Amino acid sequence: MVGQLLLSLVVAFNEVSLFLLCVWLIGTSNWLSGEERSRLEAVQRDWRLSRPAKPYSPWSRYRQPSVDKSSKPAGTTTRKDATAHQQISFERNRVPAVPSLTIQSSSQGSEKKIHESVNEEDEKEKIEENTAVISKTPSSLPSHENEKKDELARAEEKQREVVDDDADAEEEKPIDKSPDGRFLKFDEELGRGSFKTVYRGLDTETGVAVAWCELQESKLNKVSKAERQRFREEAEMLKGLQHPNIVRFYDYWERQDHTGKKRYIVLVTELMTSGTLKMYLKRFKRINIKVLKSWCRQILKGLSFLHSRNPPVIHRDLKCDNIFITGTTGSVKIGDLGLATLKNKSYAKSVIGTPEFMAPEMYEEMYDESVDVYAFGMCLLEMVTGEYPYSECQFPAQIYRKVTTGVKPECFSRIPQQYPEIREIIDRCIRVRREERSTVKQLLSDDFFTPEELIGIRVEIKNRDADLSDINSEIQMQLRVFDEKKRKQYRFKENEGLQFAFDIETDKAEEVVQQMIEQQHIPEEDTRMITKLIKDKVEAFKRDREFRHAELKRMREEEQRKQEEEAIRNEMLLRAREKERMEREAATAFDQQQQSQQQPQQLQQQQQQQSQQLPQQQQPVGASSENDDHHDGPVKYKKLKKKVVIEVLRIVVDETNQQPLVSCRLDTSHKTVTFQFAPDSDKPSVITKKLVYPLSYPGNTDNRFVT
Repeated sequence: MVGQLLLSLVVAFNEVSLFLLCVWLIGTSNWLSGEERSRLEAVQRDWRLSRPAKPYSPWSRYRQPSVDKSSKPAGTTTRKDATAHQQISFERNRVPAVPSLTIQSSSQGSEKKIHESVNEEDEKEKIEENTAVISKTPSSLPSHENEKKDELARAEEKQREVVDDDADAEEEKPIDKSPDGRFLKFDEELGRGSFKTVYRGLDTETGVAVAWCELQESKLNKVSKAERQRFREEAEMLKGLQHPNIVRFYDYWERQDHTGKKRYIVLVTELMTSGTLKMYLKRFKRINIKVLKSWCRQILKGLSFLHSRNPPVIHRDLKCDNIFITGTTGSVKIGDLGLATLKNKSYAKSVIGTPEFMAPEMYEEMYDESVDVYAFGMCLLEMVTGEYPYSECQFPAQIYRKVTTGVKPECFSRIPQQYPEIREIIDRCIRVRREERSTVKQLLSDDFFTPEELIGIRVEIKNRDADLSDINSEIQMQLRVFDEKKRKQYRFKENEGLQFAFDIETDKAEEVVQQMIEQQHIPEEDTRMITKLIKDKVEAFKRDREFRHAELKRMREEEQRKQEEEAIRNEMLLRAREKERMEREAATAFDQQQQSQQQPQQLQQQQQQQSQQLPQQQQPVGASSENDDHHDGPVKYKKLKKKVVIEVLRIVVDETNQQPLVSCRLDTSHKTVTFQFAPDSDKPSVITKKLVYPLSYPGNTDNRFVT
């Protein structure tokens, strides 16, 4: 009897503890997420459904009245009644084994199991039997017992309604679909840009989430019919491109809005949820060098795949905003393929075109796949410095001027000094002349982008910078082994390496490697790999030497051109000074001529005044009559032309004494004179004396010279 009592107490205690725990969880469920709250509600619902209709207390038999007051005293029970109560206690605390029914919830998408009774009639009979043990007449129960019973009934009914609501929940409905019905669009906006809006979509054939991109109508209306047709052709081609580093392009079609007046284009692409490289740079500023190498290698692989198509596929708008990162795997993919076709020139250069990443030939619309190499160099510059290229410029015109003249961004000088190879790679990518830029394959073969697991053996060129500027065909190369496992097979130390001479004009990599094998310097199994390393290094050295020589030649030509321009500038300056000097001398001579013409007139006027003042009676008659023929009026002289013009014909340099000679032409009222003089040795006064002539006139007692 005592054991049964203890067992009943333990069972009741467990039930009360579980109930209190659920009540506490309900009270604190406000801080839980939606998914956790739904799981908690499911657990509560399962627990309540597994409970009987009326809870049983082991102390109820001591509180309940006697079944038959006439035959049994109050508060006493027989052994049969105790056994019945014992069975009822075990039956009420035992959860019957029932089959579970799996229900698919459309809102949660998970399977929930609820227990159902095998036979509802048996359950009802048990409930009635238990109720009869407690009391024969409902009217004999206290009022609070009836209230508890009603509360339990209402709770069970509410739980059934919740289950029915979950089972009847409506499935999320799409708001649009593709013409063939394969792709669905949902009312969930994932992103919005200046050119497109992205919604969540679904591929019904594969069950994979996709990106539903709608190109904005206001920007699309500016696209011409030729550009639309060009985009259709490129879109059909892009649908067949599949590469791990290219965002998948599934389908496209054109639609009309509800008014039927405007058309827009819908693109369905692979969904990238981890963000772009631009977002990553804004968040972390600096990138680990290993991560940078991995990302650049993947970008180059994607570009190599595009450029190897027939015809080559050119992205034309590569930038950090169009490079997407998968956060779970760390893979990088190039996106927004084909959108450059729909971006007209004015809009591309102002908002979307990002002139910071546009090669100079993009402005002239004469470009090839090398424009993607230029853009990759700018992306690498932004990744390694964390700064936007040409951020010092305020207007696109300033960027255009720097790009076309070959002026690098200011952040190029802020590349970390410990990475000189990055500086060299960026310089090879952003050169103004596209024929001088490296190709994608050449960049992939660079040692900087070689995976670390493949850097067991390396071939280097000693004194590379000096050899690039030299014209000698023989260079010194060095083979070094970094892999500890392979190092045992070689006959030299890792810090020393194997040094050998190589003539880039006559030697062949296969012959050199064969000599190493014969001399037992290297194992035969690495023949192919070492041969390839030597060939790649020699080809890269030849290409860089050609570029260096072309650069040196261009610098010499530029220096020579500057010297010639300086000489011409000095000669023009000398001519200008000489012209100014001759103009001053001519002006001085003209002033002297004016003064010489004014002096005889003044003297004539004075003589006339004096002659008028003389009395008539003092003059002799003969003299007066004699002078009537000559002085019957004022003396008239021939008026000289005041205008004198001096014109410089040419200026030459005398080869004998290296002095300039000036050829001039003098136009006067009498005649035109052509003469030549040396400004450094001839004096203007001597030249003037040779050009003037004496003019006698009445009163000119000094016999002056006038021009």
